[in-house]
Parts: sequence; C-alpha cells; structure tokens
Amino acid sequence: MYRSSGAVKYLIAGAFAMLFLGAFMLWSIFAAYVKTSFMCSDTDVTNMYTFFLSFFCLGALLCGKLRGGEHPRKALLACAALIGGGYMLCSITENLKLFFIGYSILNGIGVGFAYNAILAAVVPWFPGRSGFATGVLFMGYGLCGTIFSMPVSNLLKIVTWRDMFLILSFCSAVVLVLVSCILRPVAATQEKTAADNGADSIPPAQMIRSSSFILYFIWVVLLLAGGMVLNGTAALCAAEAGLSLTLAAASTSVLSFSGAISRIIIGEFYDHKGYRLSMAVVQVLYLTGCIMLLGGLHVNPTLLFLAYPMIGFSYGSLPTISSPFVLTFYGKKYYAQNFSVLGLYTFFSSMCGPFLFSIALSKFDGSFSRALLLLPLLGIVACMTVMIFFLTRQKPSVNYK
Repeated sequence: MYRSSGAVKYLIAGAFAMLFLGAFMLWSIFAAYVKTSFMCSDTDVTNMYTFFLSFFCLGALLCGKLRGGEHPRKALLACAALIGGGYMLCSITENLKLFFIGYSILNGIGVGFAYNAILAAVVPWFPGRSGFATGVLFMGYGLCGTIFSMPVSNLLKIVTWRDMFLILSFCSAVVLVLVSCILRPVAATQEKTAADNGADSIPPAQMIRSSSFILYFIWVVLLLAGGMVLNGTAALCAAEAGLSLTLAAASTSVLSFSGAISRIIIGEFYDHKGYRLSMAVVQVLYLTGCIMLLGGLHVNPTLLFLAYPMIGFSYGSLPTISSPFVLTFYGKKYYAQNFSVLGLYTFFSSMCGPFLFSIALSKFDGSFSRALLLLPLLGIVACMTVMIFFLTRQKPSVNYK
C-alpha cells in the first residue's frame, strides 16, 4: 500500500528525473568525438569514465551524509547546478583538464547526489512495496541508453558533440528543477511511526561490520563485475563467435533491454517473495546465462540470444534488490546513508571486472571468447558467497514493513 495518493506522482517524477540522470550511459557515443577533439589517448577517454564512476560514488556518499533525501528540493537544485554546469563547461572548454573537471567531477558528484536523493525521497513512500518503487526508478535510469542512443547518434550527424552537451546541460537542469518542486519527503507529512523514528535502525558504522553486509556486498560486486564486462564486450564477442554485425548489434540490444526491464520485475518479485528467493533467482539466472554463453561462444552462436538476456536480467536486478535489502536489514532512519555505502559496489565492480578481464585477455592472446571464461568463474565464487549467506541464516536486523 502507499502512504498517500501523492506517492504515485512522486514515483513518476522520480523515474522521469532518473531517465535524464542516466545520460552518462551515452558516454560511449561521445567518446570518439571527445578523443578526436582533444587529441587524447584511449586511456584518457577511459579514465574520464572511470573517474566519473568514482565521483558518482562520492556524490552518493555525500548525499547520505548530508541526508539529501530529507531535503530533496535543496539537494536537487544543487544537483541541477552541478550537472548543468558540468555539461556546460564540457561544451565550451578547449582544455582537457577542464573537461575532466566538468564531466568527471562536477557531473559525477551531481549525478551520484541526485541519484541517492531521489531514491531516499521516493522509496519510503511505498512501505511494503519498496522493491516495486526501486524497480520503477531504476528502470527509468536504465532505459536512458535504450531510448536516447539512436536519437543522439542521429543528431550528432547534424550538430556537434559540444551542441549536444549544451542540450544535455539545459535538459538535465530543467528536469531536476521541475522535479525538485514536486518531490516531498515522507517526513513532510508528519506521519512518523516508531519505525520511522528509527529506534531499531542500524547506522552505517554498525552495518559495515555485520556479516550480512559483508557477504551481500561481495556477492553483488562479483556478479556486477561480470555483468559490466559482458556489457562492454557483448558486440565484439558476438562478432567473434560468428554472428553478423547486424545480429551482433541486435544481441547487444537484447542485453540492454533485459537489464532495463529486469528492474521492475525483480522489484515486484522481491516485494512478494522476499530477499532469499530474489537473491537465489538472480544467482541461478547468472550461472545459467554463463552456461548458455559458453555454448554460444564455442558451439552455436545463436545461444547468445539466450545467454545475454539471462545475464542482463541478473546484472540489471542487482541495484534494484539492493535498495529494499538495505531497508529490510538495516531500517529506514539511516536508509540514505546505508544505501550510499552499499552503493560503493559500483566502484569496486568497475575496478574489479575490467582489471580481471584485461588479465584474462592477455593470458588468452586477445581472444574475447576465451577471456569470457572469467564470467562463470566470478559466478561460481558468487554462488559460494550466497550459499554462505543462506547457510549462516542471515536475518533482517529490523522489522521493516
């Protein structure tokens, strides 16, 4: 049930804002233009995105520390200035260092802060449906690449990448300002219960010492690292396996779409079946997808059309179930802070996956199909971790409903 009739309005507004926050997923489209414009190396371009993710995590942590979800208007107005200013700086500067400041630092902090502020403001409006609410928000976030990739690519044939950054600056700032006028925190309704007051909630310092957090964090990092590797190499691997360029591109679209749609499905599933079955489903889908992946790479490439959606669904589900997991296990009072700490899995996964994959590529002489043996290995270790989680009978520390 919802706290008020306005809850759906807040959810729609939050999902709309998240759609524009996901614009950083378009970086692969802009990367070649930025490289040519600044005459920089592939390493420089990769580092831009890597540092963006680092400052994204920093922004999310700052939001939790400053309790941005309790003051979404102020938080989102600040984010509008950071993101709008960041894109604006990128569009006008001729200096690579200033571009780095605009894209990686200002934009990274702004997106991370807004991301956490929206989750913290919207999800508590849906007690008992936190999985569904999180899924809708993340589906908006994940659909950005699917919806805008083709239009942006076509526009870049007409306008320059700098013009597109100006458009992103304007659109992101306007959307965040509008949404800041709509969102209200639950606290604003003066409907606090004993659970809301957080008598049994667990603060971050205590959470990170709990075995439930440690095991869950390791599990998410491992599966997300595998998903990130596949997400970055799907088209190349499909082509190497023998698919045509058209089918290779189609397989990548299937991967992206399954990751996006998984968010609302797994969120609803979490609400009805709980964290144990949700984690089990994600794990089984990942391992089954890895088996199909090996079959597609070494036996019949059409099996990739089964492997990619399974792994994509598993990979896309992880952020969605993490939000209600934090509420279920550690309570609502420190939700924004706790979720921002757990959200560091983004940073560790983005470091772990590409690093291990580069080692595998080197070992297998640049063969993508053989290097992807890394994915089932990560899945096996993750499976062992989740089995330990279940066998040690990890239980929620609070009774959140």
